[in-house]
Amino acid sequence: MTSNHAKATKQLATDVGPGSLDMVIWPENSADLDPRDYPASATIVDDAAQAVQAPVLVGAVPFVDDIRYNDVLIWNPGDVSGKTTHSYYRKQRPVPFAEYIPSRSLVRRLTTQVDRVGIDMLPGTGPSTLTVPAITQGRDVTFAMGICFEVAYDDALRTGVQQGGRAIIIPTNNASFLDSGEGCPAARPGAASRRWSTAAVSSRPPLSVTPRSSTPAARSSRSPSPTLRRASWPMSRCAARVRSPTGSVPPPASSSSPVRAHWWEPVS
Repeated sequence: MTSNHAKATKQLATDVGPGSLDMVIWPENSADLDPRDYPASATIVDDAAQAVQAPVLVGAVPFVDDIRYNDVLIWNPGDVSGKTTHSYYRKQRPVPFAEYIPSRSLVRRLTTQVDRVGIDMLPGTGPSTLTVPAITQGRDVTFAMGICFEVAYDDALRTGVQQGGRAIIIPTNNASFLDSGEGCPAARPGAASRRWSTAAVSSRPPLSVTPRSSTPAARSSRSPSPTLRRASWPMSRCAARVRSPTGSVPPPASSSSPVRAHWWEPVS
């Protein structure tokens, strides 16, 4: 998994040229082993970041004693495993019966299938945002974050926007959920919250939705949900220029300084 994403990132560097992007976004769980703890994994990730000369947002699952977390961390070119401090967003809404088993001892009386989730995932704390250095612009940009099924919680993404998120990033790994279709709804909150949003998906082409998008995903979200309707946010002046195997989506005309980022379908 890690090598496949690194290979795609290096190809991206060849296609667009090193130093021409602000960041590269990998999906959820895109690193088999947390590069913060495993030097071999760190070498693969850093080779990719060095090739593209931009920060890489990496999905990783750290294990602490008998628990685990779900993180998206920023890996800058030249970072070193175990020595560099990495900013990260930690998933705050783990999925019950998928990432942790509530009332495990009770549920186990009904089925031993609960043992398939051997180590429970705990929720993270802290802000619902991640601030990334936009290399070509010489400034930092704050994004509202959600991982995977956190897209189902309007209040989670709304919090990230209220905390200063200029766009929404939702890395996901629906390879674990067969044909869930998660990649499409994952990008819908952008239309509802007047923010660009993108879903970086490990098992299908990525999706980006603009506040004025005419995609089916955005059309279904043009009426904001009751939760999102309670707040009013101005149009973000930070957009994303997206290139994927299915085409290019330019930033809206009102954006003054777009964050250039690329997403791709992983190499099989």
